[in-house]
Amino acid sequence: MAAPRLAVVCLGLLACLGQAQKPPVEITRVVVCGFNATPAECSVTEPVSNPESISGRLLSEDALCPEDERRINVNAVVLTCEPISVRVDMNLPQGAVEIIVPVPVGSKDLMIDLNGDSDFDTKVVDVDTGACIIGYSCSPCGGGGCTDLDYQGMSLTFSGDDVDNPVREVTRIGGRTTRALSIQVVAYQAASGYILASTDGIDPCPERLPGCALCSTYSGCAAREEPV
Repeated sequence: MAAPRLAVVCLGLLACLGQAQKPPVEITRVVVCGFNATPAECSVTEPVSNPESISGRLLSEDALCPEDERRINVNAVVLTCEPISVRVDMNLPQGAVEIIVPVPVGSKDLMIDLNGDSDFDTKVVDVDTGACIIGYSCSPCGGGGCTDLDYQGMSLTFSGDDVDNPVREVTRIGGRTTRALSIQVVAYQAASGYILASTDGIDPCPERLPGCALCSTYSGCAAREEPV
């Protein structure tokens, strides 16, 4: 009986040592989908009915924002109050942080599925405190992962930090979010990949959806013109 327990301990130590040896990365660029991201850095699509297909249609073809509002940018991620799933393709240099989407209070059953060809890291940040709560070097759910961990009334599950190609990190927040969150990706190495994000809707529906803005704030129209 002692040998199996020893093996488990050794595996745990190896995992901890591997995380400890991961070098820090200097953040050189902050990319925000819908604001300063290029199409290569943040290309948003809505998956087609076949989940195995990598093709999709641009969300900008849909009227996701209310009639009196506009989409901030063709690459802005808009989470509607109805269930939705989006795919964001990414191509980031080492040291870039990409902010995918703000997640408002009331988002139901949030799922984040990060995939890359090198060391991308998932980060979920509590907007009110600025603390990273899910991901490598985060707390309470760090690089070792967690299952149904309670944080402020939310159930956190994270597959753990993955560094080897193909990288995949899956995050689930069960129930309704009780805090405003920010989904972020850190490129510890130059990497390409994509993130799938989905929710079962938002309740209560916020006054303004993430990724939308009032038409009155649009500055691209000449006099007597209005955004359409």
